[in-house]
Parts: sequence; structure tokens; C-alpha cells
Amino acid sequence: RYFYDKLSDYLREGYTAAGIDQRTTSSAQRAIGFVMVTFQKIMSSSPRAIRQALRRRLLVLLARKQLDLESKRRTASATQASRVAEEILRVKDEMLALASAILGGSVPDSETESYIGRVRRRLQKREEEIETTSWSLDGDEEAEDGVFAEAGIPDEIERVRQLVELVPNGPDRRFETLARAVSSLRRDQVNERFVIFTQYRDTLEFLAEELGRMFGVEKIATLKGGPLDDKIAAMEAFWREDGARFLISTSAGGEGVNLQNANLMVNYDLPWNPNRLEQRFGRIHRIGQQ
Repeated sequence: RYFYDKLSDYLREGYTAAGIDQRTTSSAQRAIGFVMVTFQKIMSSSPRAIRQALRRRLLVLLARKQLDLESKRRTASATQASRVAEEILRVKDEMLALASAILGGSVPDSETESYIGRVRRRLQKREEEIETTSWSLDGDEEAEDGVFAEAGIPDEIERVRQLVELVPNGPDRRFETLARAVSSLRRDQVNERFVIFTQYRDTLEFLAEELGRMFGVEKIATLKGGPLDDKIAAMEAFWREDGARFLISTSAGGEGVNLQNANLMVNYDLPWNPNRLEQRFGRIHRIGQQ
């Protein structure tokens, strides 16, 4: 509750800065509003998702600060340049720790630095787009549009830094409810297949880990944005007689996928667009479904 209140304060201040009560708003104000809506949606998904989104937002803010400092250093006097260089190093150290946490905490330094490099290149508009088949009505699984938005919220670095520390680590009440429901249903039909939809990739990974711990990792398949081959492999694993019993999917599985071998679907979180909800239902409500 404490975290919820603090995040709500941050959102409220952001909405005020966005001119929510004004008749007309600037493009900068609309950008702030977009960031706020993004985090409001993620907050309703899972603690894992909001923690990771806030970390990514903080990393983007620090990378933008680092680029500004590097620009200042090039035109500063010798004394000023030395101070700016020290600040750049402090920012870099925080970015490395943050990127390590985003990637899982046990990745090589080279991978952490590569991740930071991709963030910097995107901010400099130098990152190439990787072509993938999205199969999705809403491909923003990591909320990157909001995470990278240049919103200019006052004191945002410090606010986001505090919020990252406040995200609760205790049990997720929503997951406990899901686990009870699944366990109850499986008592009558142990081979029942479940399709579980979520909006965000971080929530998907959380569900895959927790359900894998309960029922076995070999019983879990995940369907998310990315290479087409990975999606086909996930569907094949779910369709095999001795295959996965749980297919956990982002909106990447919301269309063009036939999952009529399952008759139980869970909306772990809800898309704000009702058309996307109908698309989810359509994956298992097919001709031939028993």
C-alpha cells in the first residue's frame, strides 16, 4: 500500500506537469502524460513488471544525463571538465549496477555494457530496428515507448530511484489466487491445459518461473514477441500430447494462433482495449472446440 501511494503521488505530479486540467497541452506535456499512463498500466500487472519498468526508465534517464554531461565536457574549461568527468564516472557506475539488475544480476560485464550501449544508441537515434514477426495487436511488451519518452518531469531521476527501492518483494496476492485456482482445477483433470495471458514480458517471465517451480519447467511454454521460429516452437510444445500444460503469452499470441486444444484461459491482467480481450478469447474459442 505504501508503494502504491508513493507511485500514485509520482503519477499525480506527472499528470499535473502534463497539464491534465488545461484545455490545451503542449507536445512535451502530452509526452509526460504518456509516460504516466504507461506506468499506471504496468502497476496493474505485477510487482516484477513495475520494478523492471522503473529500472529501465531510470537507466534511460541516467543515459540521457550521461550524454548531456559528455556534451558539456567537450566545451568546458580544464577545471570544469575534470569535475564533469567525475560525474560521468559516477553515472556510469550506477548505470552498470542498474543494467545488471535488469538483466538478472549474474550476466557478464560485456553483456551489461552492451545493453547500456543499445540504450544510448536508441537515445541518439542510431539503433537499428531488428525485423521480427510481431503477431501482436500491441507489441509494446516492455513498455519501451513510455520508458524512452522524453518527458522532462521535475526531479524524475531521484523520484524513480526511490520508487525502485520501494517496490515490495513479498508474496504477490494475485499470483497466490491464480495458483489456488490452477491447483484446484488440476485436481479433477491433471492433464488440463491452460492459456494464461498477460500484457507485459516481465510478468510473463515471473509467471513462467513460479508456475515452473510448482508444476515443472517442462510443463511451461511461453509465447512472446520475437523470432517467428520461437513462437512456432512454443505452440508445438503446447499442442504435443506429452508437451506443455501451460502456455503463457503476451499479446503476441493474441491473434493468428490456434489454441483450441485448451479450454481454460486466464487473463492475468487485462488490456485496456476491449478488442484485444476479444482477440484473446478467440484463440481457444474455435470451430471444433469441445
